[in-house]
Amino acid sequence: DIFVVNKSDRPGADLFASELQSILELKGDRDRESEKPVWKVPIIPAIATRDEGIGDIVERIIRHREFITKNGHFESHRKLQIKHKIKQIIMRHIREIAEKQFLGEMDIDALTESVFGGEIDPYSAVREYFEKGLGNRD
Repeated sequence: DIFVVNKSDRPGADLFASELQSILELKGDRDRESEKPVWKVPIIPAIATRDEGIGDIVERIIRHREFITKNGHFESHRKLQIKHKIKQIIMRHIREIAEKQFLGEMDIDALTESVFGGEIDPYSAVREYFEKGLGNRD
């Protein structure tokens, strides 16, 4: 990770950067149980409209890429990204299946009116929705 504080010439930018540094220090090292070296997250001041700090940002990006590649972090991070993407796709398919299975068979407007009218709470409405959609397969 790399943090860039843009508009660092504005009032409060220094305070923001120091508070961000404090948060990072409180967070500590994520890989304490690992023997891999841990990247110290830099906070880089920049003023984009004046092209100030751009060279430092590029340099830190290059150094970060070298660090994660050398220490095996790149591979593990990439695997986590792939895992997250697979989960997103699975959840999208589940949502599509659920919408086809349930939304066509159930009147959500009626449930909405029941909740709005105080007849049932939202959790009971969802439970009823699934019981009717699944045919109460307990």
